[in-house]
Amino acid sequence: MPSFIDRFVALYASVEERPLSLSLSLSGCASLVSAASTANHFDPLVNCVPIHIIQGCIEFGTFLRIGFSSKGVEVMFYGAVVWDPWLIVAQIVSLQCLYYLSLGVFMEILVGTRVSRMSLVYFFDYSTVAASTVTGWCVIASFILGSISGAVFMVYLIERAKKCLDFSATLYIIHLLICIMYGGWPSSITWWVVNGTGVAVMALLGEYLCIRRELREIPISRYRSNV
Repeated sequence: MPSFIDRFVALYASVEERPLSLSLSLSGCASLVSAASTANHFDPLVNCVPIHIIQGCIEFGTFLRIGFSSKGVEVMFYGAVVWDPWLIVAQIVSLQCLYYLSLGVFMEILVGTRVSRMSLVYFFDYSTVAASTVTGWCVIASFILGSISGAVFMVYLIERAKKCLDFSATLYIIHLLICIMYGGWPSSITWWVVNGTGVAVMALLGEYLCIRRELREIPISRYRSNV
């Protein structure tokens, strides 16, 4: 049976044909370190992924993802294999604040031009989310655009596609709690449809954008010139 290194070399040799990506665990990084120090065909790879970076991944328990393509090599680092509650709280708070900031911008553009005075009613009162008036449709459009913005924010705050659903659901659960405290339990079907759509849009679009970011190609001219 081919070893890890043999499979890795086979993947590396086929980069002219199609883009590839490989996620390395700690044992994989260790094997790569030992192989890179003895195998000549790893020299171009070592030039793009320094051994001290891979060794650092082993030391700090970080997962390393190396993406290959005909244009170059991309290295991405996944978080340390520890549960960091403070990081999670910071991500939740940051995402929530950025979501409301973008929602406020869209509200000001779409709703602010139609009402005499903007207030938190349009953010947290379920009665304003209505399909029976033009202003209500502007509120609905603002929430949908806000969910799209939230998906973009997750690309930079969360980075991992598999976490997008969790953070999207958390954001809207917090929004639901604030709405309950502000104006009572939402009894409008329209409100539930709009926010349910918002969760789906944010989660699915966030996953898509994160996956695109993980698999994107980064041209490295020096890499090709040294091969």
